[in-house]
Amino acid sequence: MRIGILTLHRANNYGAALQCFALQETLAALGHEVYVIDYRQPDTEDSYKVFSWKRLQTATQNPLSFIKELFIRIPYSVIQQRGFNSFRRQYLHCTSPVFDAQEIPRNFDAYVIGSDQLWSIQCMNGHIEPVYFGQFPHPDSSKIIGYAISSNIASLEEIGIDRLNKYLPSFNTISLREAGICKWISENTGFSVRQDVDPTLLYDIEKWKALLNNKRPTKNRYILMYFLLPEQKAYAREFAKQHGLHLIEVGKVAYSPKEFLSYVKYADYILGGSFHIAVFSIIFEKRFSIIKKNNDFDIRSSDLLSHLGLTSQFIDIKDLQHVDINRKIEFAASKKALLRLKEQSIEFLRSL
Repeated sequence: MRIGILTLHRANNYGAALQCFALQETLAALGHEVYVIDYRQPDTEDSYKVFSWKRLQTATQNPLSFIKELFIRIPYSVIQQRGFNSFRRQYLHCTSPVFDAQEIPRNFDAYVIGSDQLWSIQCMNGHIEPVYFGQFPHPDSSKIIGYAISSNIASLEEIGIDRLNKYLPSFNTISLREAGICKWISENTGFSVRQDVDPTLLYDIEKWKALLNNKRPTKNRYILMYFLLPEQKAYAREFAKQHGLHLIEVGKVAYSPKEFLSYVKYADYILGGSFHIAVFSIIFEKRFSIIKKNNDFDIRSSDLLSHLGLTSQFIDIKDLQHVDINRKIEFAASKKALLRLKEQSIEFLRSL
């Protein structure tokens, strides 16, 4: 079967790039001819522009902000863009660029929409993207499949039940990532949906390791910090100081998805606030804590950790002082639980 993937592959975000790669490779291993449809989603393109007149004009209102924009953010974005583009060129099998829903290629037997936060309006600058709801021309004989799509309740309420009832019939099958989102959709629209794991969890650890070299990114022992709120970082600095370890904020040193994986692999401990830092902490069996944001976005990590029996790793930042950094996490039970979930999701993809 010839399959086209629609997802946030253009976001310069580690999780977005790696989940796309993992879904592509998983479908290819099942015998399909797989392409990533190179849809240049306007909000995504705007969010990750290296240079923006609008952003620069806003920064001019504050001299310090202007200096940071000109001499820190823009140079960093140039290097980051280069790293992500290199990863996409090397590892993603993309179609020619597509700038509008009407241009989406019509030569696919199935369109797989997913994974990642495609139904989260926060990731679309407050907008709703109809393409990720299957609203584009395609052959009548083709299927539209949603795979492990993520969202949050606030986004679904903003999208609205009427719009969902209009869009969801476009799908032959809908698979979502979080149990709470599945429940909300089912109860409020009556549509049958299923839950499946993020594609990054379908890809074997040995394959992830094969992307990396065996060289540590730094000689220092370190705690890896990723996606914490500004007010949470002081606690992380104190935690690292308490244990005599360097604190590395991965977003400031890793310019590509491969570098991100390398920093995860060699970390002594991981403090994170995102779903995919939880995923790769589990894949590489690292000691880790996921820090609650105490908002609607916690559903992503809490759902995963609950399914895998790792809820003790999901903590409030003030509880970090009580964490035993040397306590080994027993991953045996979580690996068995993950294997069952993985097998169910692979079987679903096999049946497309």
